[in-house]
Amino acid sequence: MIVGVKFPKGSYQINAFGIPCTKVMGSKGLFAQFLKLKDKDPLPKPWRYLADAIGAPKFTSGPGVGFRVELITPTPTPTPTPTPTPTPTPTPTPTPTPTPTPTPTPTPTPTPQYTMAKVRANNTSASCWTVINGNVYNLTLWIEAHPGGPSVIRGLCGVDGTNNFNSQHQNQSNPTQRLSSYLLGPLTN
Repeated sequence: MIVGVKFPKGSYQINAFGIPCTKVMGSKGLFAQFLKLKDKDPLPKPWRYLADAIGAPKFTSGPGVGFRVELITPTPTPTPTPTPTPTPTPTPTPTPTPTPTPTPTPTPTPTPQYTMAKVRANNTSASCWTVINGNVYNLTLWIEAHPGGPSVIRGLCGVDGTNNFNSQHQNQSNPTQRLSSYLLGPLTN
């Protein structure tokens, strides 16, 4: 959409960013270049209209988003030049330095304690804990998957199963690896 009717001969640039354009319309013209450049640095995203400038045509790609072109090499057509108005320089206000607040030292999360009393309390198919070689294991999910049958694992629920495990699986790596996936932690006194 073009707001403005005629473009005098001369060179144009987009806003004050110095992007030259020799054609206003067409696939390689000013509007096409705007569409390609509008989201690239150092141009603001999206471009907004600059303050009104006399005789500067306006382009837009949608409501409220657009850019202004400025004639930088006009043909000899006299145009009135507005007198620039000085802009007052704002006085910087001091920013208070924030007072650092001490970061509290995080309290370490206590390591769970696995006692024989807790193991004995988990002695059912719904919650099956056992002790093997000084470590506590939760075998609840392994009961139905055990190749030797569920009754073998149910017999370990709530007790120290070290002797049973070692006599059945001593020096076998696969059962030991499988067991490690159910480790809760070391048995404490």
